[in-house]
Amino acid sequence: MKNLQFAKVIPTDANIIDLYTLLKKRKHSISHAEMPEYNQHAEFVSNHPYHKWWIVRKENELMGSVYITNENAVGINLSCDNTDFFKEIISWITSENSPLPPIPSVRPSFFYINVSPTNNCLISAIDQMNGELTQVSYKI
Repeated sequence: MKNLQFAKVIPTDANIIDLYTLLKKRKHSISHAEMPEYNQHAEFVSNHPYHKWWIVRKENELMGSVYITNENAVGINLSCDNTDFFKEIISWITSENSPLPPIPSVRPSFFYINVSPTNNCLISAIDQMNGELTQVSYKI
């Protein structure tokens, strides 16, 4: 990939600070309604709950983070709305990683992305890449 660099998340002080900085800038959220305290965030990063996790930079500028869960879900969080960056990340994920083997009723055989309904830029990127809509989820 030509524009973006991907660095594996290791729970160092520097990575924890970078990820907290990104979390504070997040425009579209699915996983939390309130900003966690720094120590809660540090504990979360230290527990490293994802199968794979990277910090994304462009020319040393912090741009966002991306992760793959143990259920083959992909999370992409960028500090800017840039369809080309989203497309580059999706291309990188699918070319450099393979989904974990399927487990019936637990994990599909493919990667999927949960998207905030307000994240029009990511939705547009997925549509431009011919992503297939598989479900709509609601909080109840």
